[in-house]
Amino acid sequence: MVNLDEVATRRNARKAAVFEAQGLVAVHGISHAELKKLAAEIALERATLEAKVAEVLALMERARLTVADLAETPAPSRSYRHPITGETWDGAGYQPDWLKRALLAEGYRPQELRLA
Repeated sequence: MVNLDEVATRRNARKAAVFEAQGLVAVHGISHAELKKLAAEIALERATLEAKVAEVLALMERARLTVADLAETPAPSRSYRHPITGETWDGAGYQPDWLKRALLAEGYRPQELRLA
């Protein structure tokens, strides 16, 4: 049985949404063609993200991993220290000159300078 109150409520909600959307389109000066283009771009981006999520979930299922398993993985250290001079770098910004010298001229490898 059709509930006429529900039909009327849905119809009114749709009218209100259309009115609000038209107002936003007018305020932002978006043409119908631009709106359709943006909607298509969003749909493509959403499909891409959904595919990536599905791929990750499938991998997690094959490896029998949970979200908690992934959250427990510590981030790798990005701090470096020269073993002789004691100079340090936290990994943010440009590489300091001492690190470039250590890698290029002194023959150190990044893992030798990385703090555990």
